[in-house]
Parts: sequence; C-alpha cells; structure tokens
Amino acid sequence: MRKEYDFSNSVQNPYADKVKKQISINIEVDTIEYFKTLAKKVGIPYQNLINSYLTDCATKHLNLRRSVDNICRFDFIKHFILNDISIILLVIYYMLYFMN
Repeated sequence: MRKEYDFSNSVQNPYADKVKKQISINIEVDTIEYFKTLAKKVGIPYQNLINSYLTDCATKHLNLRRSVDNICRFDFIKHFILNDISIILLVIYYMLYFMN
C-alpha cells in the first residue's frame, strides 16, 4: 500500500444518492402475499417490487386518500385472483387511480 493516494482526478459516485437503507416494518400477511404473487408473475424479488412501488409514490408526491370507498376497492383488488389479464388491468387501475 502507498502512504498517499492522489484523488485530485476522482469522480463522485453517481449512485451515492440512491443508497438503500434496511428497515423493519410491520406489513399485513395478505399484503406481503399479494406483492409476492405479483412479483413472481413479473419476475422480480418482492422487496424490489415494494421498493419500486413506494419510490414511484414518493417521486410523484402522492397523498394517501383514506375513505371507506377507497379501502373497499383496495380490498377487492388485494384479494383478486392474479393472472396475466388481471395484472394488466391492475396496472391500468393503479395508473388511473394514482394519477389524480
């Protein structure tokens, strides 16, 4: 090892702002199963799918709308049997729902 190194021509890490932090949160079992099923269909790990979903919400500065009507619709979707067509419909629904 050298005693000194020259960092005058170094470049800042472009991924430094995108560092992930491990946390512990309580998520309902049904919700985890939902994301695991969807992740399996899409072909990515479910933690990455949850992170992608939350990142998209944060990037768009979406506010959570809490009402009986919205909760009932979410429960319907969460328990919906997933297949190729339902995934497409689910994506379209979320796009329309959260773009308001």
